Amino acid sequence: MQRVCVIGGMVLCAAAQGHARDVSSVNPPFPRIGNCYGAGLGWQTWEKGQEYWSKLDLFIGGGYDLHYDWENERWATVLANVKQNVAHLREVNPQALVLPYVDVVEGPDNPNVPAAWWDLRNGERWSGWPGMYRINTALPEVLQYNLDKVREEVFGRECFDGVFYDCWGPDPWLVPRTAQLRDGRAVVMVNEWNLPRKGFEDLNGCLAEDELNRVVEGTVDFEEFLNRYLRWSSESRKPVTTMLVCHPRKLNMDPWHWSKIPWQERQKTVEALRDSDPQMLRFGLTTTLLGDGYFGYDCANLGRGQWWWFPEFDAPLGYPKGPAQRGADGLWRREFDGGLVLVNGTIYDAVVELPRRYQDFSTKRIGTRFTLRTCDGRIFVPTEAPATPGEDEPPRITAAPPKELQAFEFDDGTVATRTPGG
Repeated sequence: MQRVCVIGGMVLCAAAQGHARDVSSVNPPFPRIGNCYGAGLGWQTWEKGQEYWSKLDLFIGGGYDLHYDWENERWATVLANVKQNVAHLREVNPQALVLPYVDVVEGPDNPNVPAAWWDLRNGERWSGWPGMYRINTALPEVLQYNLDKVREEVFGRECFDGVFYDCWGPDPWLVPRTAQLRDGRAVVMVNEWNLPRKGFEDLNGCLAEDELNRVVEGTVDFEEFLNRYLRWSSESRKPVTTMLVCHPRKLNMDPWHWSKIPWQERQKTVEALRDSDPQMLRFGLTTTLLGDGYFGYDCANLGRGQWWWFPEFDAPLGYPKGPAQRGADGLWRREFDGGLVLVNGTIYDAVVELPRRYQDFSTKRIGTRFTLRTCDGRIFVPTEAPATPGEDEPPRITAAPPKELQAFEFDDGTVATRTPGG
């Protein structure tokens, strides 16, 4: 039986839900790396993308991002490319999940969108993102439209494993109904900017978009954030699709600024930022490794989804031996078949003594004694090679207060002072 949906006077007939592969056993090894919005399955050839795509574990959008413009002719072209590329992808990396991007809250200046659907301020449409206008999601017909289109165009196609709802959280209507598609096995992921504290029963995961940057800035508490993330790893529907994504700290986060900058200039900025903040990269990746989610590192509001790959992404960790544990020193650790992950989310630098020789996968230093800076993390792999001569860099600020006034500079240029009183 076909369902019928009407938009802008156009009658769209729904297809039956396609036969989908069983993703319940998807469990890729660690680290798990994803790409938000830029992987390009819809616009690149397999020959150009295969080296990068074959290493990714989660694809969110990337060439088929839908903003109330499903009738656009590019959709048919994109679908053909996606189907071909996903067929190749599943031959070389069947653990990878592919979730198309669907925007619930915004749409382009599309005449096919009913005029009554726009959200108005002082009688005018308004924009929260360059080139987009807000939709009134309080209208039942808007949510019904999104559900119908996702049922037909996403879950009706074998190439898609689920759906990603951008700028949307665990609401009481759209998410539960989407979760019941594919006989209740639909993979559903949302993006509420911060990780919410509810929705586990209907969602496979959420995107924590740059929330780790806010941890480093001091506006989000690390322990509270980590608690939410670990809940999403353990209590959400399986397979887990929660993803933590962060960006270099020097990035200008104003999207309106970048909308006025020529593409060539933006690309120069992208290249300059790539290796500008290795500590933020390490902190994001190792925090992600404390749970079972995916990690991404890119240019955020300049434009997500760069094809960046870092040596740490190839760390041979395999699978965890158990859940992450917090030590008395405030450091978090998780043991894997192929190594050990340590994360320092405290405001102090810490010195750790390990029971055997390890190599720091980032610095290549070998030893048993290492310094972890505040808001940093490291991947250690066991080794029998001789220790690196000399001591690791000393801590700058410790839990014990100094005997006299102390001043020091962080890696990002921030200067801090500390008194003997703490």
